[in-house]
Amino acid sequence: MFGKEVYDHIFNLNDRLTRWKQIPAPGEPGGFDLAWQASNFDEITEPRMAEGWEVTNGGRTYTFSLRKGWPSHAGNEFTAADVKWTFDRSFALHGITSFYNTLSTIERPEDVKVLDKHTVRIELAEPGPDLLLTMSTFWRVIADSKLAKSHATSGDPWAKRWLKNHDAGFGPFKLDDLSPGRHVVWVAHKEHPFPPKLDRITFREVPESANRLALLMTGEAQAAQYLLPAEMQQVSSSADLRLWNFQGYVIASCPMNPKYPPLDDVRVRQALSYATPYAQILEKVYRGIAGPAHGPLSDHAAGSTPTCAPTPTTPNGRASFCGRQAMGTGSRRRWPTAPRSRSESP
Repeated sequence: MFGKEVYDHIFNLNDRLTRWKQIPAPGEPGGFDLAWQASNFDEITEPRMAEGWEVTNGGRTYTFSLRKGWPSHAGNEFTAADVKWTFDRSFALHGITSFYNTLSTIERPEDVKVLDKHTVRIELAEPGPDLLLTMSTFWRVIADSKLAKSHATSGDPWAKRWLKNHDAGFGPFKLDDLSPGRHVVWVAHKEHPFPPKLDRITFREVPESANRLALLMTGEAQAAQYLLPAEMQQVSSSADLRLWNFQGYVIASCPMNPKYPPLDDVRVRQALSYATPYAQILEKVYRGIAGPAHGPLSDHAAGSTPTCAPTPTTPNGRASFCGRQAMGTGSRRRWPTAPRSRSESP
């Protein structure tokens, strides 16, 4: 009962060289302490597909020792060749993993070297923490190169088309069935070094959140994601269901294009910001499951600026005055608004 989010699938069908430490969040059963992660990023990484690593050359050289005997879903042993092929592929396809190469200052495919069957060396142009941090993300999953290459063609040398709908991973679950727009079925990868506790999981595509809630309430589904705030309240008030939520990184924002009149005038943008009823939105729309933003990053994310204060809501008179002053008395603009009755429900 999940939406179109793919992160769950990438994480569980695949695996990474490293992972982030999972520190339980205070007062959030099942959640992780993201604030601790943000303030301790130099201590956050722990081994996963790699048994360990050595940092030399002033922080510019990372040598990873890989776990032995880790089979892929196709039964192929995990080796340094898989790591090398995955990095080579990231450079060749120029996707988001190529961005992470740049972020980590891995400049060329040749900077990733196979030393032996279970040892890989990565050379950085500059020292920094980003290599280990990004290696733990779902963008850095390692592919079964032997399987993927068997499906490569002259027109598709990196098996991009085949991998779009097939599984070539080392993760705790294997792809059992995929029907785009209908369902995805995982089965446990029993030979995984850290095997999952569930044998089978079926994800059904149910576009409407109300229908997801109905299936959850009747017991036809055991979990549902991306419910509306009012629907979450229904779950929390049910004696048979449990609402699992925790603080995340998502920020709801309304960016303005300063090149588009009248938004090219900072006073108009300020007027719109001042007139936004932040407190009412939190109360009436989000029903208490969200808080005010203090800048472009969540207040518990690395790099956030807690000294930034949310824009105060001012009386309509000031916002209106700011707008008139910026646009002039002879200028008229029509702004889209929502009916008042809609403010009571998300």
